[in-house]
Amino acid sequence: MNLQSTLIFALKGLFLAVLSQAQADAPLAELPLVKDQWVAFGDSYSAGVGAGSDKDVTGGGHGGGCKRRTGAFPVQLERSNSLNPNGGHVFNFLACSGNTITDMLGNQPNSQISTFTANSVNKTNYATLTIDGNDVGFGAIALACLFCWKGNCDTELANADTRLQTIEQDLARAYTAIVDAVASSGGPRPFLLHVMGYVRFFSEETHECDRHRMGKFIWHGRPLTKRFRKTINDLVDATNSKIRSAIEMVNVAEGYESVRFIDVDRAFEGHRFCEEGQTQPDDGPNTRIHLLRSDDSFQDIEDTGDQPEDISPADCKAVLAIPNPAMGEEMGRVIWCTIH
Repeated sequence: MNLQSTLIFALKGLFLAVLSQAQADAPLAELPLVKDQWVAFGDSYSAGVGAGSDKDVTGGGHGGGCKRRTGAFPVQLERSNSLNPNGGHVFNFLACSGNTITDMLGNQPNSQISTFTANSVNKTNYATLTIDGNDVGFGAIALACLFCWKGNCDTELANADTRLQTIEQDLARAYTAIVDAVASSGGPRPFLLHVMGYVRFFSEETHECDRHRMGKFIWHGRPLTKRFRKTINDLVDATNSKIRSAIEMVNVAEGYESVRFIDVDRAFEGHRFCEEGQTQPDDGPNTRIHLLRSDDSFQDIEDTGDQPEDISPADCKAVLAIPNPAMGEEMGRVIWCTIH
């Protein structure tokens, strides 16, 4: 049985999102039975920025600055009753859009790990996590390469390659912090942490996109040639490879499978940008990856507070002149104007 899920992969935890209504093929038969508590850690991929409402979010109250949403995959997992058909357990939704590994593990009282250790960690036997997209710099790559709004594409790609050289140790540190927090509190064993991988954006086999760009204006973004699409996809693959390696390191150190990788990418085969018969920007009904504000992005999902209202061309000119837009609504307006 598969979990019908809505996945959000938000670039740099902001308003440009990948929305999927795909079947995430994590085998539910292997999910643990949650008796007391479980927790969802992570970045905007887990928080669900852009998916559903920020009101009355299961496990998280109000979405707030972390932009937790009702359509996030941890919320849908909780609602599916797959973790305990009888209910009676507590779900703690801690994922926060824009968080890096350092943010998640910070000593400040409201960091994810601090909140976790302060709230009945000894009763938690299961957790989910997505983290390191912001560390690698996917947001900067999107702005520099796909929309050419800010930064140099080659520089940002090189920066990502540099970050990947050391990310494995940082990931292992994050996984270990979660697993050890449970162990040191006398929490239940075995404890299981499911780490979700990231998704490749593009089909690399077609030629339809070779002369097209993600932006609607000709000067926005690099042409989506097969070579360029492969470069972006290879970066996602390299990130997932580092995640897998870090998981193996932690499991060896812990002496049991405390962390498990969940490959969601294969659920997107045939449903990416630039599939046969598509040019970009084109979010067709068969595409499971969308830009925020595309027609498909919010099908069957309740209204979201993340969607900026349509902005006039005159206002967009002023918005795009902002030198250093602030995280949140201001950046959302910048990305909206860039796309449109």
